[in-house]
Amino acid sequence: MKILACTLLLIGSISLAYSQETKYFIKTESSKKVSAKATYKINYPNLEATEWVIYAPVAPNIPSQSITKSSMSPTGKLVDELSANPRKFFVSRFPVRDKAAKTEMTIQLTYEGTLFSRQLTPMTGETNLPKVKELTAAERKAYLRENELNNFTDPDFKKWLTAKKLEKDKSESDLDFARRVFLTIKSTFKYEYTSKMDRKATSVCQAGQSDCGGMGVLFVSVCRSQGIPARVLYGRWAISSQVGEKLGEVEYHQWHAKAEFYAQGIGWVPVDVSSGVLHDKSKEGLKFFGNDRGDFITFHVDDELVLDTFHFGKAKVPLTQGPVWWVTGQGNLNNATIKESWTVKELK
Repeated sequence: MKILACTLLLIGSISLAYSQETKYFIKTESSKKVSAKATYKINYPNLEATEWVIYAPVAPNIPSQSITKSSMSPTGKLVDELSANPRKFFVSRFPVRDKAAKTEMTIQLTYEGTLFSRQLTPMTGETNLPKVKELTAAERKAYLRENELNNFTDPDFKKWLTAKKLEKDKSESDLDFARRVFLTIKSTFKYEYTSKMDRKATSVCQAGQSDCGGMGVLFVSVCRSQGIPARVLYGRWAISSQVGEKLGEVEYHQWHAKAEFYAQGIGWVPVDVSSGVLHDKSKEGLKFFGNDRGDFITFHVDDELVLDTFHFGKAKVPLTQGPVWWVTGQGNLNNATIKESWTVKELK
């Protein structure tokens, strides 16, 4: 008998006044070099496993980070996942050859690299502007597409856009529109987290509350609906988890999701909607718009992953902030325990 087991871990500041005449650029500086490890100790006491199939995301090189090392133990080979926007993953097919692996598995992910702070900054006459990398046609298509979470052509979503006056005016710049979207969500939404949340854009806009992932999806969906490329960044804060710390009803290991949108001539502009909702009490409300302190590790960009389980067909995985695994064998998965840790060290 084959048994399926899959785990998904979902999941300074400035104030700016914008105008059509003001020009901006992204000021990028090295924040810190880090080494981060996520460790999972899995135990299924009623299982006699024959093979473990384990996937883990390969952290990408994007404007907010330069990754020099991504690794997984057990060792896996590098593959593209199977979605329309393929991202890099490790996959390990681990046949059981000893007694311990019939019921237990330890998985460790390691990421090392440099994180960058990014700040949306007004140009001056003396500004030496960085060169902005243009999106390729494939990238633009990927970050404008609709999927299960970003279901922005749904009639209910369109009604909400109209009710909130979140349709882009022809004279409005992408930057000004994205700022307006951010402030609308910040001022009208509440933060809520449960382990079984519906993060579809339609569900989030109707509920008026969500977590970091749901708010990120909502922001991205609004931008995409108006022709602005945008994406969610899924990962973890570059801070070690603390024993006993919880998010809702589960132990918290620094999971988080941010977003960013692409503004022509500026590049990818960072946005952290849920942090704005939770932590920005300023009058302007823009501490987390266009400002990223460089303290976050992105595991993968965008949602809707498709992974080949080898034994159970192709599995659609909305997102992950850790490993995903399947196992074959005899018995059952009752009374399972999964112990997780997340440690981050700053490198010199």
